[in-house]
Amino acid sequence: MKKRKIVCALALTAFLLAGCSQVTPPDPDPTPSDLPPSTPSSSTSNTTVKALNNESNCAIATTDGEWVYFSHICNYSDTYALYKHRPDDSEKQIVTQEKMMFLQVVDGWIYYVEETLGGDNRVHRMRTDGSEKQLVKSGVASYHVMAIINDTIFFDLLGLESVKTDGTQYKKLCEETCYGALITEDWIYYLIRDKETTTISYTICKMRLDGTENTVLLASAQVGSGGLQMYDGWLYFTEDGKGLYKMRPEDGSQKTKVVSIDGLSTYMIAGDTLYWSNYKDESSLNSIKLDGTQAQRFPYELVGDMDLIGDWLYFRSGDFANGTHEFNTFRINVKTQQVEQLTDVPEK
Repeated sequence: MKKRKIVCALALTAFLLAGCSQVTPPDPDPTPSDLPPSTPSSSTSNTTVKALNNESNCAIATTDGEWVYFSHICNYSDTYALYKHRPDDSEKQIVTQEKMMFLQVVDGWIYYVEETLGGDNRVHRMRTDGSEKQLVKSGVASYHVMAIINDTIFFDLLGLESVKTDGTQYKKLCEETCYGALITEDWIYYLIRDKETTTISYTICKMRLDGTENTVLLASAQVGSGGLQMYDGWLYFTEDGKGLYKMRPEDGSQKTKVVSIDGLSTYMIAGDTLYWSNYKDESSLNSIKLDGTQAQRFPYELVGDMDLIGDWLYFRSGDFANGTHEFNTFRINVKTQQVEQLTDVPEK
């Protein structure tokens, strides 16, 4: 299976790439160190890398091969739920009702970030039936990306950090402010904001999973909020909201404009088709072939989160009716264009 990954959050400010180094703080967050370890599995799809379970570091959906798990926001302020269903949408059920983001499932555990109103977001894990909830890491202001590779959780907040799945061996991989991380099996691709420029621009960089071999791939690019995605051996990114580009992830060479799109924001590549959110048109869901043909607009707006599970693109769509943020979760079959609504906003 071709591997592709995407990030859902870009933020600002960064500085010296050369100063990024691995640091272990003297007194990490009050993270429990007595969690029972995950039991290694013989299934490569569950133990090698998170991205074999879903296609996004900021996952709203993930799978263990038998079940698909997806988080749902009904009312952005107070109603969340984690669902699971079979790939054919049978046996749908609520696992738990919590504020959950960045889902990953590994070896019978669901790892996720629990959002709190005070900004003290926490990494938890629970069994896939919702039992045995455990705290893995706390005391961090915000998360933008989370990925699990083998027995290590990587996340991007005001820098790049990692911790073992049992809550031990916390490391800070980069002291600088690095955002928009794309975490793969061997490399972390990320952005730092250029300083002393008249326009907002970023430098695209990469480092090893241990924080070494920092390398600049592309300097002073006006990278858009769609972030970075790996697909078919190329590193994709948006630039200035007007097009999708690709370059070689090894050295940043062969920068090529793939397709011109005005208003390009969040996106996902599925085969020869780009699914994307148009921030200039109510953040509507659109698709277009990578050769620029067969453009299509779908009747869904406020689309900001996407995840590809097999042939299904999971996404959220909503409105601001009555001053609230009401969202439902949908999925679209990327081969047939069949759309299914997975959740319903309850009556008030």
